[in-house]
Amino acid sequence: MKNSKEWFFRSAFLVSLYLLELPAHAQNATWTGSVSSVWGNPNNWTPVADAQPFGPTQTATFGTSSVTTSITFFSPASSPGTLHFEAGAPQYSFDLHDPMDVASGPAGGIGIRNDSSNRPKFTIIPEFGGISFNRSATAANAVINNFALVNFFGTSTAGNATITTDTVLTDDGNEFNFNVTNSGIPNVFVVAQGEGKKQ
Repeated sequence: MKNSKEWFFRSAFLVSLYLLELPAHAQNATWTGSVSSVWGNPNNWTPVADAQPFGPTQTATFGTSSVTTSITFFSPASSPGTLHFEAGAPQYSFDLHDPMDVASGPAGGIGIRNDSSNRPKFTIIPEFGGISFNRSATAANAVINNFALVNFFGTSTAGNATITTDTVLTDDGNEFNFNVTNSGIPNVFVVAQGEGKKQ
């Protein structure tokens, strides 16, 4: 009996240690940019405790009164479900040095929701940068400057985005470039070498 009690308490102790080491579940948060331009710094978000990393059902919100609107992304573990730009928000610019996975979880998210008249801009930095839209996520009317990789998986769509590219885009893993019409990505306006083509 002593051995069985001892085993129980030791097991309970080990489980409690494991639970203490688990990361806190991320929640929705709003960008303040009050400390720096770095996405991965939780002090740039409110509430601070919930900011990092974003999970696939969470929303990252960008409002009207942010100090820093140019954001550097070095956060491969951060996969927001929705990037929400509120009405009246200025143009936010993102330099993606690591891949950003949008709406990758089972519940997904809507991708980019832009309620502002200003279009968000994403620059995909070589060699490790990238952005992937998953499930039914949309790129909305984003401006995407691609120097690495842009992916559209599942039923995701480029919406009315403008994509300037000097490299490949992929639609559910199938590469295409600005010379190829791809009916799976409606309304995307791809610009390359100064020429725009409706895909």
